[in-house]
Amino acid sequence: MNDFYLKNLSDKVKSVLTAKAKQGQKLGHAPYGYLHNVEDHTVYINESEAPVVRRIYEMRLTGVSSLKIVETLNNEGIPAPRSKFWRDGVVLGILKNIFYTGNSEQNKRTCVSYRSGKVVKCPEDEWIRAANTHEAIIPMDVWEQVQAINKGAARPFSERRKAEPGVFAGLLYCSGCNKKLVSNCQIRKGVKVFWYYCGTSRATSGTKCQPHSIADVTLRTLVLSDIKTQAARISVDREGVLKKLQDSLSAIQKMSKQDSLKRQRELESRLHTIELQMEKLYEDKVMGAVSNDEFSRLSQQLENERREKSSLLDSLKQSVSEVKKKLSDIDHWLALIEKYFVLDGIDRDLLESLIDRIEIGGQEVINGVKTRDVRIFYKYVGQV
Repeated sequence: MNDFYLKNLSDKVKSVLTAKAKQGQKLGHAPYGYLHNVEDHTVYINESEAPVVRRIYEMRLTGVSSLKIVETLNNEGIPAPRSKFWRDGVVLGILKNIFYTGNSEQNKRTCVSYRSGKVVKCPEDEWIRAANTHEAIIPMDVWEQVQAINKGAARPFSERRKAEPGVFAGLLYCSGCNKKLVSNCQIRKGVKVFWYYCGTSRATSGTKCQPHSIADVTLRTLVLSDIKTQAARISVDREGVLKKLQDSLSAIQKMSKQDSLKRQRELESRLHTIELQMEKLYEDKVMGAVSNDEFSRLSQQLENERREKSSLLDSLKQSVSEVKKKLSDIDHWLALIEKYFVLDGIDRDLLESLIDRIEIGGQEVINGVKTRDVRIFYKYVGQV
């Protein structure tokens, strides 16, 4: 099946979905608090979830923060939508969703193409709006009051974030959930203080990940000390450090070529099968053999597997060549870092030239001394 035919099928599906959205029919999953009738695309109130939505709005109206709402819901064991825990983003999504007023806004996002899983935001003038499409859970006046509260609460945080980016921004990861740490700035006694924290932990009030955080000034001291330590090791025993790094990378090359080729053929075969399944799914959708919800669910499953298998295949093909390149990069890293034996401070340029990522772990007290697990992964050589 050629690309032109598949694109034509995709365009037809989009045309049908757009027409239904303009008629006020709900496409995809219904928001928390509603149930979706897949036959006629109407929604109706979920009587077990709607009280939770009303409570969330009531708490917000009294000035309760979204994080405090998350903590309350998690502590009371109230089931979260499609997840084990409530998160800050989920609560804020409920508090901002106009769907709860009985009105709908759709076509806010779209896929780049029928082959791509990448989703982009649509301009606001392309949104499809419809009024009084279903029964409201939240009155419009209450929703508008909450939007004013949301806007007022977000402004100070936004202003602090715009003040200045942290020198480590984008390089820090939580060792618990492997997500990038969030940078922030606070004014303490008239002085800007930068620090980094785990967004997952904050969003779930510590129920899904530990509250890993670190101050910018503390991290600067740790990283500066480690760079100087590595430079000192090289100046004392350059050949010893070189051999240790080479031995570590060479161990990866011990993988059997036969096993590697076999795994590569398996992945290529599965990717071909997935492509055929996706083409068949598009045909079934146009012919009405599968519902919108079933189409969305199955296509997402196939796309997730395709990405996973493609990533594995790429890694398999590149692993040997990357190891060979890294072996030659070791000398470059040694030359790069040894000149920092005498170093007074660090800046963004230094970090970008030397460091790939830094993982921040938890804090513990050992013999009365506070310690934190900080792992530095250098470019070219990783953790040393």
